[in-house]
Amino acid sequence: MTAQESHNQRLAALQQICRQFGVAILYSFGSRAQEIQVWLIESQSMLAPSPSDVDIGAKALPGVQWGVSEKVDLALTLEDLLGVYRVDLVALDDADPFLAANIIRGERLFANDDYLADEHDLYVLRRAGDCAPLERERIALILERGLPAMAAPESGQDRRSLVTELKSNQADSPVALDIGVRFAETDLMGVVHHSSYIVWFECGRVAWMAAAGMPYTEIAGGGHHFAVTGIHAAYRASARFGDTVRIITRLVTLRSRQVEFAYVVQNAVTGALLATGSSEHVCVDLAGRVAKIPPLILERLQQGAARLAGERSESILPKMD
Repeated sequence: MTAQESHNQRLAALQQICRQFGVAILYSFGSRAQEIQVWLIESQSMLAPSPSDVDIGAKALPGVQWGVSEKVDLALTLEDLLGVYRVDLVALDDADPFLAANIIRGERLFANDDYLADEHDLYVLRRAGDCAPLERERIALILERGLPAMAAPESGQDRRSLVTELKSNQADSPVALDIGVRFAETDLMGVVHHSSYIVWFECGRVAWMAAAGMPYTEIAGGGHHFAVTGIHAAYRASARFGDTVRIITRLVTLRSRQVEFAYVVQNAVTGALLATGSSEHVCVDLAGRVAKIPPLILERLQQGAARLAGERSESILPKMD
């Protein structure tokens, strides 16, 4: 069979699948996007083995609504056609503006109407552009929001001795840590489980304290811990086994008893935003009682934040495998 005959056969099979499920436009995106596009036009019988799943974006025809079962059936049918272990299917109508823009920047595999598909791509890019300032503002609020007001001083104490706050320019004290995604951190869908990001946040803040010159081992060795009182995460895109992620950590609040960190998780290669988050902590002693952060630790953390902010660069720590 010639390459052209192979291309025609595969394209016909893909078109049949799209008509069967009411697909208006089909895209491949992510790390294997170009590989899928090449496979459609080359004579090779199957895709090369890979630990990475195939990411597919699909837009339904007007009037067609996919339920869970239809999406699963479409993904399974594409898996059979492509000869891969797993297809991760994203419905464009369910995707947020930035994920949708990432999808349409991939490879278009099928379009029921090329003109309408071009119009759709333009609409997606415009929508993402319109939302970009709001997204930047949202991340800025997480990472660089104004610090809370200081607590009132206890009787007989000077306010300055009670609470140490970071100056606004010191809040911009990023430290970045690269981590290779382990297979154990993925779930049945082949993507990193959401709980792994919480562990990565911990890795990030431990790395931040080390870079600031106040290793957490010294804090714990002195009889104190930073107990977690709150943690928040917002997920934007998926990471997979074999990817390298970058956790960028900032110290945003430092008080007499409280510490708060903010996090951004990116794909270290593409820069794609995977998640944002924050964590709040209170200082406790070995008995678990709330305690003031020892003055020496407080001072070293503040000085470390000031130094990191002054450097204005993200320190890349050694990759953790």
